[in-house]
Amino acid sequence: MRQYVQTYLGVLKKDFMLVMMAVVLISLTFGYWYGIPIFLVGDMVGNITNNLVILHLCVSLSGGLLLSFYLLPINVRVAKNIANKQLNNTFHTFIRIQISWILVYAVLFEIIILRFIFI
Repeated sequence: MRQYVQTYLGVLKKDFMLVMMAVVLISLTFGYWYGIPIFLVGDMVGNITNNLVILHLCVSLSGGLLLSFYLLPINVRVAKNIANKQLNNTFHTFIRIQISWILVYAVLFEIIILRFIFI
């Protein structure tokens, strides 16, 4: 875990413009990454099933998937650095990193959704 944190810090220090581009894009496209999972995916899954657990799971995972696209260039560079250090396949390392970020963002997205529901 420490190696991942150090690699992320190194990439973020080296490529600060990637961070700035991600911040600008995430703020300008707020409607897409918040609206598509809730209104589009939520409506489609709601038409298929009435189970709230499945509905929230699909909405949060789609929100996590959309949010993880903003860190895609950063994750590719981190995966290359870690794969070179550990002598692993870059693709497998990238998939592991990307899936972990999707899950982290899905949990954060679900917390935001539940926060707005119970206000």
